[in-house]
Amino acid sequence: MIQSDIQQPLILVLEDQPDASFAITKALKPEFNCIEAGDIKTAMTLLGMHSFDAFLLDLNLPDGSSYSFVEHLKNLKDYNDKPILILTASDDISELVLGFDLGVDDFITKPFNSFELKSRMKARVKKYNNKKSNDSIKVHQSVVINNSSFEALVSNPETKEQKKEKLTRIELKIINLLYKSSPTPLTRDFIGTNISDTEHFDERKVDQHIKNLRKKLHPHSVIHSSYGVGYYI
Repeated sequence: MIQSDIQQPLILVLEDQPDASFAITKALKPEFNCIEAGDIKTAMTLLGMHSFDAFLLDLNLPDGSSYSFVEHLKNLKDYNDKPILILTASDDISELVLGFDLGVDDFITKPFNSFELKSRMKARVKKYNNKKSNDSIKVHQSVVINNSSFEALVSNPETKEQKKEKLTRIELKIINLLYKSSPTPLTRDFIGTNISDTEHFDERKVDQHIKNLRKKLHPHSVIHSSYGVGYYI
């Protein structure tokens, strides 16, 4: 799958009118790269060829409503939370409500203002990127923790291989506690008190969770021991 440039997010523009599609692409450049599709079928094919950062869809297309495409996006792991903006000439409230219920992020009225279009797209992409950066924390140059998926992405710099390790709720809390306090060590008692809302974990249980975490984050030394104190990153 082709990745988009980090500095220029890739937008799928789904619009069946060539003049309108040209105007949209012109309005979004140079901050965004755009790939155009004139119907839902073409857009479906493009999803498997590129990695899109956001979607700008005309509501009514030759092969149906773009709401069907929105529903498809929401069922795809790679795209179910990416920004979706809809272009429409309709002021039907029920139609807008349906779109928001499906997960559409914003509506832009036709005919659109080029500056408003770019501004809205920039705002939605920025909001999404900020959310994603909060979801993930880099605890090591080769270890990234995803708080949303409860996963650790561990890279091996020698073999260039990557593995995903599922983390338990307790393990995720421990790694976040240590990350936020880094490089100050946390005592076992403090960790045991703060990783559960319902019970206190004694030192032996904390040590076991740390042992499990170290095993999952291997081969990297992420969590260190401070003799007589506790643990730190």
